[in-house]
Amino acid sequence: MKTDGTVALVNARIKTGNPRRPWADALFVRDGVIEIVGSSAEVKKRANDMTQVIDARGRTVLPADGTTLSVGEPARFTMLDGEIPKMT
Repeated sequence: MKTDGTVALVNARIKTGNPRRPWADALFVRDGVIEIVGSSAEVKKRANDMTQVIDARGRTVLPADGTTLSVGEPARFTMLDGEIPKMT
């Protein structure tokens, strides 16, 4: 599958580490940097035919290094109860 460096992680339970918005259900990543933390609907609007879409099926996603999952941050996270497919 050819991609444009974008990944949409949707249908997740994402612990952001941000006290203003502690939970979200989707992330949009471009070239390894988070562009959107929000709802699956928001993220799906940003996706295009070249975006790799990963359906987390309700799994919990946590920051991998104990920091935050927020816009402008590197996309380093861990999915509980399953592996995150390789982002291409």
